[in-house]
Amino acid sequence: MRLTIKLLVTVLVSATAAYGSASIWHPFPIAESIPWLWHILLFAKSLLLSLAILVAVVTVFVWIWCKWGRSGIREGTKCAKLCLNPPPKNPYPNIQTANCKITEFKYKSNLKLKRFAKGLKGVSRKDQYIVAAPYTVSFKIGKKKHSITVPKGMLTDLSSAPFPFNCIIGRVGPHLEATIVHDYLYVAWQDHQSFCLATEVNRRFADKLMLEGMKASGMRCMAHLIYWAVCLGGWAAFYGKNPIRYIDLGQCTCGNNEECRCCEDKLCGECGPPPDKDPRDK
Repeated sequence: MRLTIKLLVTVLVSATAAYGSASIWHPFPIAESIPWLWHILLFAKSLLLSLAILVAVVTVFVWIWCKWGRSGIREGTKCAKLCLNPPPKNPYPNIQTANCKITEFKYKSNLKLKRFAKGLKGVSRKDQYIVAAPYTVSFKIGKKKHSITVPKGMLTDLSSAPFPFNCIIGRVGPHLEATIVHDYLYVAWQDHQSFCLATEVNRRFADKLMLEGMKASGMRCMAHLIYWAVCLGGWAAFYGKNPIRYIDLGQCTCGNNEECRCCEDKLCGECGPPPDKDPRDK
C-alpha cells in the first residue's frame, strides 16, 4: 500500500513538473489547454518566490546574530588543559594508495565523548565536545589493512553543516562516528612538520573514508548526499587552521576516583585525597 502511494505521488509530481517546465517555454498553448492548472502554477510560483526571499532575509539576519557574539568562554574548567601541539601518528596513507578503493570498514572501539559543564576557556561552546578515549576504525585499501586511531582529547563540533542545511543533517545521528574520524583527518595535517600533507589527495581520502563509515552504520542515500556536500564545500574546513585542536584530559588525576572530587576551583595539582569520612556516617 505504501509503495502504491509513493508511486502515485511520484507520478503526480513528475507530471506537474513536466507541465510547469513546458509552460515556461510554450506558455500560450499549454496555458490554454488546462487553464485552472496554469493559474495554480502561477500562484505557486509567486508564493515560492516570496518564501524564498523571506527565507533568504531571515537566514542572513540569523547568521549575523549567531556569528557575532559567538566567542570562547573566558573562565572555564581547570580540570583540562589546552594541548596545542601533540605528536600523533600520521593517519594518512601514502599518495599511491590514497586514491584506491576503501573496503571492509569496521569500527574497532566505541566512541566516547566528554563535555565539561563549566566549558573550556577560549573555545567556542559549540566546539567543546572532546573525544574521551582513543577511537579506532579499520579498513582495507586494496589488499592491505589499515587502521586510524582518533587520539584522546581531540576537540570536535560533532557533525557540523552550514546553517541552512543543519536542520536536515543533524549534529548527531548514524553518521556521527564517521564524522568524528573525518574531523580528525581534516585537522591532523597541522600536527606534522610538512605542510605538504594538506593536499587534495588527503582530503578526498578523508571524504571517502567518511562515506564508507556512514555506509557501515547503515546509511544509504543520505550517506551519499552528505558525502557530495562535503566534497563540494569541505575545502574551507580542511585548509582552515585550527589553533586549538586537542585537550589534555590527564591534568586532574583525582577525577579518576569515583569517591574523589574534581577541584575545578583550584589548580589540578592541588587536588588531594578525598576528605576523611565521619565514622558516625554509616
